[in-house]
Amino acid sequence: MRPIQLTMSAFGPYADIETIDFKKLNDRNIFLITGPTGAGKTTIFDGIAYAIYGKTSGSDRDQEHIRSDFAKEDILTYVELTFQLHGKEYYIKRIPKQYKKKTRGEGYTEQKSDAELKIIGENKIYTGVLEVDHKIKEVIGLTYEQFRQIVMIPQGEFRELLLAGSKERQEIFRKIFGTSVFKEIQNQLYEMSKKVTSEITRLIEERKTNIKNIYVGENEALSQMIVSETTNMHAFEEALQNQVQQDKEEEKVLARKVKILEEVCNRLRKDINEATENNQKFQKKSEIEEEKKQLEEKKEEIHLYQEKVNKSRKTLSLKGLEDNYLGNIEKTERKKKEIESLHKTLHEVEEALKDAEKKLLDEENKQGERQALMNTTVIYKGYIDKVKSYEDKKNHYDGLQNTLKKMVASVAAKKRDVETVKNNIKSLHLQLEEVRKASKTSVVLVRDLEKKETLYKKLNQFQPLLEELDTIRKQCKEQMKQKTKNQQQYQEQKVKLQEMQQNFYKGYAGFLAKELKKAHPCPVCGSQHHPNPAKMIENVPTQEVLQKEEEVLRLLDENYRKSYEMLEQLMAKGAAQKHRVDGMKMEIQEIIESDISGLEKEALTSFIKDKLKALGEEILLLRQQCKVLEEQQKREEVLTLELAQKNELLEEEEKQLEIISENHTKLYGEVQKEISIIETIEKELPEDIRTHRKLQDKIAAVVNKYELMEKAFQDAKEGFQQCKEKKTSLLKEKSIKEDDLKEMTIECSELQKKLEEEIIALGFKDQEDYFSAKLTEGEIEALDKKIKEYNESVKSNEDRYREIIEALKGSEVVDIKEIENTLKEKEEEKNNLNTKRTEVFARIKHNADITRNIQRINDAIGKQEKHYSVIGDLAKVARGDNREKITFESYVLAAYFDDIIEAANLRLGKMTGNRYEMSRIKEKGKGNAQSGLEIEVFDNYTGKARHIKSLSGGEKFEASLSLALGLADVVQSYAGGISLETMFIDEGFGTLDTKSLDSAIECLLELQNSGRLVGIISHVQELKDRIPTRLEIEQGVGGSKTRFIV
Repeated sequence: MRPIQLTMSAFGPYADIETIDFKKLNDRNIFLITGPTGAGKTTIFDGIAYAIYGKTSGSDRDQEHIRSDFAKEDILTYVELTFQLHGKEYYIKRIPKQYKKKTRGEGYTEQKSDAELKIIGENKIYTGVLEVDHKIKEVIGLTYEQFRQIVMIPQGEFRELLLAGSKERQEIFRKIFGTSVFKEIQNQLYEMSKKVTSEITRLIEERKTNIKNIYVGENEALSQMIVSETTNMHAFEEALQNQVQQDKEEEKVLARKVKILEEVCNRLRKDINEATENNQKFQKKSEIEEEKKQLEEKKEEIHLYQEKVNKSRKTLSLKGLEDNYLGNIEKTERKKKEIESLHKTLHEVEEALKDAEKKLLDEENKQGERQALMNTTVIYKGYIDKVKSYEDKKNHYDGLQNTLKKMVASVAAKKRDVETVKNNIKSLHLQLEEVRKASKTSVVLVRDLEKKETLYKKLNQFQPLLEELDTIRKQCKEQMKQKTKNQQQYQEQKVKLQEMQQNFYKGYAGFLAKELKKAHPCPVCGSQHHPNPAKMIENVPTQEVLQKEEEVLRLLDENYRKSYEMLEQLMAKGAAQKHRVDGMKMEIQEIIESDISGLEKEALTSFIKDKLKALGEEILLLRQQCKVLEEQQKREEVLTLELAQKNELLEEEEKQLEIISENHTKLYGEVQKEISIIETIEKELPEDIRTHRKLQDKIAAVVNKYELMEKAFQDAKEGFQQCKEKKTSLLKEKSIKEDDLKEMTIECSELQKKLEEEIIALGFKDQEDYFSAKLTEGEIEALDKKIKEYNESVKSNEDRYREIIEALKGSEVVDIKEIENTLKEKEEEKNNLNTKRTEVFARIKHNADITRNIQRINDAIGKQEKHYSVIGDLAKVARGDNREKITFESYVLAAYFDDIIEAANLRLGKMTGNRYEMSRIKEKGKGNAQSGLEIEVFDNYTGKARHIKSLSGGEKFEASLSLALGLADVVQSYAGGISLETMFIDEGFGTLDTKSLDSAIECLLELQNSGRLVGIISHVQELKDRIPTRLEIEQGVGGSKTRFIV
């Protein structure tokens, strides 16, 4: 990847759109980036990293807070980068999430993160953050972490790779080489082994649970096996199977006993059924006899029913004559009522006729009034045209009057508008004077604010440095005490062990002397004579005790060495921290122009605290003042434009006022003319009809009254005529109905006489006797039904009585209670046996299920243990539980690391005159700490190897640079297709002496010769002398600017 052009808008210290054209370098492949602190040198790296990956180059810069504080509200923050890779040119643009001013209205709206990527010369465009991220990773071939380590080495993080421990370096390499898959394999193996172990434990617990749930009955031996923790599973399974077999035999015996009792119970139930059936027959005989008695008692009642039915059937022959007679009587009565109704209606009609005649006479007398109403209507209609003319004039006058009122209001409003604009112009003149005064003081305040902010930042950074130095000194004191304590414990244990060893040897000689015998050789000297044997000593230590004490001495020696090494590291760390504190103190003295080198810790802390508090208040006040002044300066252009607009507005408003005033005078004359015409018309028109609506209402009222009177007259005539006609019709109808009544009365008398003769002929005494014997057909049917049912019940009773007598010949009543008691006893005995059989059967099934479960669990445990024998060992080895204490991932990374160190040593040798050579520490680390990625350096001057952290600051920079360049070479060699044509380095050269600096520059120039573009941020003058091509950053009040000097 080789940058061609970088454009940053409102990004970091660059307030406006800043474009850096790398084509201006031509064939110069190495250049310096220079400028004051805070001007934006590192921001160039941030811009490139943000354009490609959406992240800044350093770990302490947040991409969501990269908008320039200098930028105007209407300028959008974004970064554009054009770069070349594999002969193709790419253009990428990224916009961070930010708030921007609304294009319409007041307030702000959120701008979402966005990205765009296109290959120049091709039509394909990639849009959206996710799509661009995916494509750029495919194009570049490096992750953000790889890019940051090998292409763009940020300030403060340059030596991170060099000084990191095994664990930290493993994290770095994991990101660069993507070896997390090997770590995942480690974790998966570990999880698999845990899962297998957990499964075995679970299966054992499940087996214990099954064993505890076994029903042992009275088997004491099996019960003891269940309680015991050391039971042999094979013997236990055999005992359990024996218990199941015994239960099966017992269940068979119980089943046979239950079957015998069931047969006895069945026989007893049969006897009970037969006895019950016999006793029920005797009960039925009693019921039939009772029924016969009740039928005898109803015999007389049924006889009376029969006579009543026979008598009623005689009356049926006269039903037609009777119906004719009764119907005639009913018709006669109806005719009488009709004649009475006609008499009443006729009387009412005669009264109505009198009223109608009187009403007609009254209406005929109102003819004169009706004629007068007709004449009034004609007069009112003569006013219609004149009223219309009056209304038109009145409406026209009202419109003119309303327009006149509005025009008066418009004149007053326009005068107020003119006055308001004049006041606004006066206010704008005053504001412009204040703004122009403010611009003169703004520059001074900004310079003062920048100086105070720089000092505030330095003091804020200085306090943690002091605190860390104090912490390191305290740690050194504590570590010194610990080292002295460990040394003293070691010396005491050493003396103690020496004394115990002497006692052991003395005691061992006495022990040998005790075993000596005359004429037998000494096991030490071989002599057979023992004139002065050694004496036995009390409290002689054993060999085992000595070995334990030697182990204690070894551990104390190890503790002493560790504490000594830790003390050396803390002292070196303290010296480096003291160097940083002194350097920072000098920078602060230069800014405040006061000597603080003589201040002790407490005084210096108090000074910093007071100074920070005072600076904070001053900065806050200056920022507020600058903000106010800045806003006032921004308003000058706005106010000037607004003043010109207000002057134009005033001229326009005054013109409009003059036009409105002229129109008002003209309209007033027209209004007065219309008033004169309206007054003349009003003299000719009555006041109550001066509107078309009122006149029409008057006409309508008169016409309506006339029409009502005319209708009343016509209605009276029609009513009188109708009453006359109705009276004539009623008189005629009355005569006809009276004639009909006479004929119907004669016919009714004849039918009555004939019916009486027929009743006597049938044998009835009179009409009363006849009518009392009459029954309806329904009543006759009901009585017939009762008579028939009675006769059938009598016959059924006689038949059933004969049958039951025949069936009971030779039988007697049986006592069932005794048989039932015997059956109950037998069933209880059978139920008890069944209950016991069920318990035994349940125990058989339960224990058989548990037996199968235990066999299944034992098989599963065997399979899991066999599986663990493989996976468990693999998991331990992969996680570093091995002789070398190296994990699977570390083993893979170590191979990468060896290649990186080999490539790095090629450059480190040139920079250091072949004095130093780095190598990976392959010895196992102390304790359980994982190792394998530690670095040591071999010093050819001393012929000894030492830890990389023991190098000086300049030597560490050389090693860091070599390692970074070696890493870039290795990544490029492993990742086929990746082109690393660019490297940016941020600071670090100031720690090198002249010779080392020359060597470092030579290495960088070699990179240039290979075609790689190298950009360096540095303030070192020697670099400026050796590398004339520079990108200079100029810092100003309104933000920073860049320019190439080639």
